[in-house]
Amino acid sequence: MSRMDVEKCVSAPVASARIGEIDFERAQKYNEEVMLGSLRNKLARTRDTFKNKFDDLLRSQKEREDILSELEELLILADVGVGTTDKIITAIREKSRKSDTFTTISKILKDEIERTLSQFPAEMNFGHSRSVVMLVGINGGGKTTSLAKLAYYYKN
Repeated sequence: MSRMDVEKCVSAPVASARIGEIDFERAQKYNEEVMLGSLRNKLARTRDTFKNKFDDLLRSQKEREDILSELEELLILADVGVGTTDKIITAIREKSRKSDTFTTISKILKDEIERTLSQFPAEMNFGHSRSVVMLVGINGGGKTTSLAKLAYYYKN
């Protein structure tokens, strides 16, 4: 950056707004359209990729071990996590037979995912003097904004 560019940046007028001039409706609309829309698009791409590969696997007539190997890869690529994926694949191996079709395996998969997700209660308990909330998401997905909204919601 040249000295002239720096001088232009420094001398540029700075926009300011007083609290009474803030357009909260416009800010909310921006938040809903841009922030949440971006997250929806990113999650939709991940979901669509997973679904397409899952459907391809469903149509294939592969043996159980080949199906489980590809399913393991799909789950890891979908950010399920290596540990959770291992638990799910191990449970499917234990609950299925080598002759089972993908339809049977997908039923066991659904049951295992439901079992894994239902292990932890979904309600928030703020009965203690201090509580911890863990928020997970993709880069640019709106975690900070969501956390601020949660803090505001529970404060009021």
